[in-house]
Amino acid sequence: MWVESYDRGVYRRRPGGASEMIHVLPENHVPDGLKVDASGNLWVTAFMGGGVDILAPDGTAIDFLETGGVPLNCIFVGDSLVITDFGDVTAVTDQAPMGGRLWRIPVGVQGMPLFRGKVA
Repeated sequence: MWVESYDRGVYRRRPGGASEMIHVLPENHVPDGLKVDASGNLWVTAFMGGGVDILAPDGTAIDFLETGGVPLNCIFVGDSLVITDFGDVTAVTDQAPMGGRLWRIPVGVQGMPLFRGKVA
């Protein structure tokens, strides 16, 4: 699974298969971070979108978690989602101040267990 900022696409590639786009995020929802919950749902931080898009494993939109600001990346900690945030965008300059914040939002779901792989 991965996200592409330039086309707002969410992609997957199954073993031995070709890559496929499973979802296009709404206008101004530029994907930056992606995490998977224990049920396989995708949590995609929407840079400039003001929150996190939540998608089913097949790419169907489930919900949008509005946070405000400019969310960059996220990680599950227990049943909370911790989000790094670029800061608020000002209407006058359309630029974020790069002050940043760290959000911890109880979402009631756990992240997918981490897989500890190895090389060779």
